[in-house]
Amino acid sequence: MSIELKVKFNTLSEETKIIKREEQKALKYGRKLSKLWKPNDVQYCRFENLHHHRISVVRPTARATHLARGYIRGLKYKQIENYTNRVPTHLISKIEPMIQKYGLEKHANVTPEAIREWMFA
Repeated sequence: MSIELKVKFNTLSEETKIIKREEQKALKYGRKLSKLWKPNDVQYCRFENLHHHRISVVRPTARATHLARGYIRGLKYKQIENYTNRVPTHLISKIEPMIQKYGLEKHANVTPEAIREWMFA
């Protein structure tokens, strides 16, 4: 398995922690200003932007990276995910390039169908 994929996964994990910390700072500062009767929509917008980025960009990318690592390591899908009734077929388009880029030579020509079979096996 590629060390680069492991680094990517760890970086995404740290990015989530940093974004959560910044969200809390924005909320705390916004609440402080609202107590002083100075409503500050800028801080709330900052919170919303950070929250949206964490939920809709970082989280799916981290999940796709996690699944790609498992595929490359030869694990079954059921060993990676607890909730196998919610198969993320929408992430196949993100998983495929990661497997091709970071996988072994045998993963160079992986297809979306092969990933889908792996998920439903």
